[in-house]
Amino acid sequence: MAEIRFPATELPEGARKMVSVGGIDVGVFNVGGELFALQNRCPHQWGPVCEGDLLGAMESAGPGRYDYVPDSYRLRCPWHGWEFDIKTGCGWTDIKARVRRFYPRREEDEVVVSTSPGTV
Repeated sequence: MAEIRFPATELPEGARKMVSVGGIDVGVFNVGGELFALQNRCPHQWGPVCEGDLLGAMESAGPGRYDYVPDSYRLRCPWHGWEFDIKTGCGWTDIKARVRRFYPRREEDEVVVSTSPGTV
């Protein structure tokens, strides 16, 4: 298991921080006080997915109808627009496409990001 630690003050609410965990580039996000971490590599063409836009999710029940889904966010790769669920790393349009998920947590005044869930 690899992990990295940094001061929680470096990741205020709404921010993202790029780190290296065991030699892997990872984007760590603070969304509404919740921490998420994904590998910064899009499965499409290895683009820097964690540098893309973080968007609120929308659903559609049919043509012309769009509903915002609260507490659901997607990360859009800046290269070709592929989108991934920030919580799971699952692709939005291709369920086989996924971004590797990491496991961030708070420990006192630090954020710890590891390659395994451990104790959360």
